[in-house]
Amino acid sequence: MSNVLDSDFNKLGLTLSVNPNDVSHQEIVDFIKMCFEIPKAQGIVYSACYVDVTQIDVVKNNGAVVVVRKQDEIVACALVYFQKCGFMFRNKRMYIFVDCVSPKFLRQGISRMVTAFLLDFAKTQGCKYAFISTALNSPINVDRNLKNGFYKWRINSYEGTDYYSILFRKDLKEPFLLMKIWQKFRFAYSCAWCKMCKNADGSHTIIGSIIEKPLLLIRATLINILKKIKK
Repeated sequence: MSNVLDSDFNKLGLTLSVNPNDVSHQEIVDFIKMCFEIPKAQGIVYSACYVDVTQIDVVKNNGAVVVVRKQDEIVACALVYFQKCGFMFRNKRMYIFVDCVSPKFLRQGISRMVTAFLLDFAKTQGCKYAFISTALNSPINVDRNLKNGFYKWRINSYEGTDYYSILFRKDLKEPFLLMKIWQKFRFAYSCAWCKMCKNADGSHTIIGSIIEKPLLLIRATLINILKKIKK
């Protein structure tokens, strides 16, 4: 898909494209890194800071690159993955890996419009729900995700960062009846578990090395077996 236009963007003189051929991978990488210079200077090094040209190809093959422009200037960009999920990987979900707006165009509602487009786009791709994450110590981004209709799903800690992350989820189809109760319990449980097993930089604590590492190995083995069965 390319040159997908949306009326809300047109009102601001913007165009939105999915997997555009007239924007180089390097331009996308440079734009993303520029957008994350401010939080990086504040000590929050997001995983998006490590995006490279090779990863853009991976995203295009497994998801989509969304670019918003004003004439020839990139205004916003999003990288999303489509992932198999659920029992026997029968369902599909979207993971919003990067969603950024140029500092020059902040506070114009562009981020909200991009997120709304991504969620609608996910529905057309048959996704059951969408994920997005941000740093636990970034109240602005946490608040933005909540305003966009996401809810807190779990706490994670990744290698290459120096903070705990909140993974947010938004259901794109009618959730089961007790989802609100379940998600609150799951989030509280994940907070306790993650901080017990991992440090903010993604390394395991002593307890995590004893308990979580073996569990992760078992989980990875089971997932590989299920993928082979699914094939």
